[in-house]
Amino acid sequence: MRTLLFVLFALWAGLAHAYCPARTLGTADEVRADQDSLLILTHASTRYDARLATKSGVDQATQFARRHGIPMVYLQDDAAEADYFTEDCAPEYWLQSASGELGFEVQSSHVYVAGGHLEQCLLTTVSEVMASWAGQEKRDLSLTYLMDAIYSSGELVKDSDDYYPDYSRFMRVLNYGRAEDAPWPKITLLETAGLIRQEDRMADYLKRALPDFASGFSRGYRVELYLNDDEVAVLQDPPLWESPVLQIRFVDSALRLDSL
Repeated sequence: MRTLLFVLFALWAGLAHAYCPARTLGTADEVRADQDSLLILTHASTRYDARLATKSGVDQATQFARRHGIPMVYLQDDAAEADYFTEDCAPEYWLQSASGELGFEVQSSHVYVAGGHLEQCLLTTVSEVMASWAGQEKRDLSLTYLMDAIYSSGELVKDSDDYYPDYSRFMRVLNYGRAEDAPWPKITLLETAGLIRQEDRMADYLKRALPDFASGFSRGYRVELYLNDDEVAVLQDPPLWESPVLQIRFVDSALRLDSL
């Protein structure tokens, strides 16, 4: 009995530290996003990632930011505060954001993004980053997606994709035995990459996840798409050789960043 009580206490203690305590949210006008680099974490919540598939990736991302002195912005919607599962509970900024909107100008030249949904709120976050950049002085820029820290609804996977049967089978496994009213489990972007496997097909899928930067971003930029350290596509190639470069890089995990 004593052993059982000890185990239960240990489990309770672990759970008690799995979520951040209540906090007062800041406002967008408090953010000073003018450092060289910035990490933006969008809706890291069990409301959307019910199986905590991205928790390890999210924690590795925040640890990377801490090691390198990179400020962090957490975006929170109206989900219960207890649903937010980050290990690091002291970002520089923690803001209310219903749909991934920022509400502040991003001056940083290097932005890392994590959270989700890839196709919805995270897309809004990235769109606002690019809108900020579009109105600023031209310079080399980089946007890094941390794939094991990003969850997805899978809506960008098409029935006609060669990997659709594998995706469908994987989602059936995730949903096996779940009650009809249980939260829909999400797939991580890294898991999606594991199902797609082939680099050219993965590049095509990643293009679907990007905002329509061509309509709102300067045509004077060369835009390169990377998968880890491999350039897989040039999305925009202006005729001038001295054009500034926007690198959009999808990286397996923050654990790989120091080696790239």
